[in-house]
Amino acid sequence: LSRGAEEEALLVTCNSNSSAGTVCWAGADFSQLLCLSHDEGLHLWDVGRLETDEPLTIFSCSNARSLTTLADGGGPDYLVGSQWLEEAQALLVVGGRSNGDLHLLDCSSGGLRLMRSLEGGHTTTVRCFLWDAGREALITGGEDGQLLLWKPGEKQLIMRKQHLTKSNSALKIKSRPHKKHVYQREKRT
Repeated sequence: LSRGAEEEALLVTCNSNSSAGTVCWAGADFSQLLCLSHDEGLHLWDVGRLETDEPLTIFSCSNARSLTTLADGGGPDYLVGSQWLEEAQALLVVGGRSNGDLHLLDCSSGGLRLMRSLEGGHTTTVRCFLWDAGREALITGGEDGQLLLWKPGEKQLIMRKQHLTKSNSALKIKSRPHKKHVYQREKRT
């Protein structure tokens, strides 16, 4: 990007019509670009079609939460992110519920399809995930302060939440009691 003029560096513009939350490359030749917007939109483009007459948009939806029906008839509350799974040749989108339940979704030109739900691990919103292809494991992190390791085919979590205790932070923060606490400091006279 540092070579040539700025105008020469820009190859394509894809518009999600909203603020972009996360993006990832996908497809066998990594020519597809997926964008999840902050308002739960999902947009999939094929930038490999630049030199053709075919449209760049493969799939676009302004509210991807409505694309998949879960067991209780509802949909995910939010989308966590996405990742291309090279071995499976699939585009994984992770959706979640505010109670901590996760839903693994397959994204294609037809939209989202529920692959599997992961329940009973987190207790609040999940903010991040990482698929570890070498270990065939999913690592998730949530607002409950937990990092959980999930493995396909396992009947339960690798680290059961009930057996976990949060470790003490290595960083200790000094704080003063809030003014509205029941107890007050005695004034020196």
